[in-house]
Amino acid sequence: KWFNPPLVITPSVIREVEKVSKEHPEFGYFNLNTYVEEKILNKVDLSSGEETEIFYGYYNYPFGKKKFGQGESSCLAVSLANRYGIICDEAEVRAEFNEEKKKRKFDAPSYTTRQILQLANKNTLISTAQLSDFEKALF
Repeated sequence: KWFNPPLVITPSVIREVEKVSKEHPEFGYFNLNTYVEEKILNKVDLSSGEETEIFYGYYNYPFGKKKFGQGESSCLAVSLANRYGIICDEAEVRAEFNEEKKKRKFDAPSYTTRQILQLANKNTLISTAQLSDFEKALF
């Protein structure tokens, strides 16, 4: 709730997180729909022609040895079409986002999970001990 502007998420990302949570219980279970219901996350579908075009331009397109799936492609499509920032831990996605936002001439942040946790600590939303615990568990 402290993060501004509002956070958006696509159904593809929600499905991927649920799948990983079920297949890898050691990561913990994340029910992102709870955050949607609480209006912490805003769920958005690909709703414009531009978003759809960007999505299919990325979906399963090889970036070196990496192929973007539905989650990565939908994240890029919504963020680039609407000039939103992104939160993503995949270096290839952030690199593509940063390159495209230069071409499209807009300014928006690109964060990793670690950077979000550090911002939360800086804004005293989590303690330094909690930050350390999160970093040990996640990284």
